[in-house]
Amino acid sequence: ASSLNSALNVFLVVDLMCSPKVIYEVIISPLFRWPKLVCHYNKFAELAKDHLELIPPNQTPYAWFNTKNAVDSAKLVRIILEKHQLLVMPAEVFGTKNGIRLTYARDEQLLRTCLNMILDTLGVSERL
Repeated sequence: ASSLNSALNVFLVVDLMCSPKVIYEVIISPLFRWPKLVCHYNKFAELAKDHLELIPPNQTPYAWFNTKNAVDSAKLVRIILEKHQLLVMPAEVFGTKNGIRLTYARDEQLLRTCLNMILDTLGVSERL
């Protein structure tokens, strides 16, 4: 529970930052990088297709994945956090169930590393 609280505190601090630089780096810049990064999400979606279904982003720095086979998204993100210290937002945060939200507002290598952590948690052996 303490690692979850620590991760949530870091998320809240980062999420509340509103300087122009942060707005550019987190919101605007990823929109320009999306064509380059979409290949990672498409390949990730293909590799994770037995567990997750990509709902393509619509000009946002986020991608939504529905979980398949009644996967409990809150339980899934808890396992990802415990195994890899990676915070993923579960659908329950947004008032729904069976989904996760990921951001692509990160550099390409970090994005690939994090997506590979999720693949590992899902038991998928192939990597990006």
